[in-house]
Amino acid sequence: MPHFLFEALAGIFGVTRKRRTYSLLVYLLGLVGLTAVAIAQTGARGFALVAMVLFFAVVATEQVRGARSAVWRAARRALTDKTQSPYRDGRGFPPTAATLWKLANAVNLVRRGQYVEASEYVEEVDRDLLLAEENRLFDAVRAMISIGLGDTKGAAMQASGALPTTCEDFDQVLGRALVSAAWNNPDTLRTLENTWAENGVTTGLRLSMPRLRAIVRVRINASPIDSLESWEAKALADEARAVGDESLAADLESHARQIPYR
Repeated sequence: MPHFLFEALAGIFGVTRKRRTYSLLVYLLGLVGLTAVAIAQTGARGFALVAMVLFFAVVATEQVRGARSAVWRAARRALTDKTQSPYRDGRGFPPTAATLWKLANAVNLVRRGQYVEASEYVEEVDRDLLLAEENRLFDAVRAMISIGLGDTKGAAMQASGALPTTCEDFDQVLGRALVSAAWNNPDTLRTLENTWAENGVTTGLRLSMPRLRAIVRVRINASPIDSLESWEAKALADEARAVGDESLAADLESHARQIPYR
């Protein structure tokens, strides 16, 4: 069956970007009509035709779902996990599934520091077929490639709309690049902080994005150093040092020493 038909069937079941809320109803009504016509024309053999259409619809849907799962495994699982690394290059799949496999491979290669190889996959990704969160991940991959190839300014621009990606490797590196680039511009930092808050980033300290949001709040005085617990100040001192502000790191460490650990 031609790839565009597989793509259409996957879209009907709501797993592609071009899905429509009414598509499944239309599909089911069409299937009922097809069943009636097939049985009227060929008798019981008409059920075989209907079963074939259903089979191809399920195959098309699972191709996209499998590729999408591969993208997030590549982004979120440890590099030592055997299920993290994609094993298909996208060739021979319908458009959405193919582009998702290419994105999955690009994510995997970037996380392993293979930037040139990753860029080859990036060039073949059709971002018009990606969902919003996948487009953010795509921008993050491009930004990581830029950093890997020495273009930190370009990386900051590419990362501006990418975070958070929920890939810790990307969020830490790109988040620090963004914060470092804006460190001496309070207005830009406030914009970053507001954007991250709107995107659901908390101010906890366990993950990269919350830590970065927390240090930005300290920098713009939305969260004064005096209000921090000892352990918080110690954690944020490391983050301040990572974005290049040794003075703030020293102030945070000094504050951590002055108050008892709780």
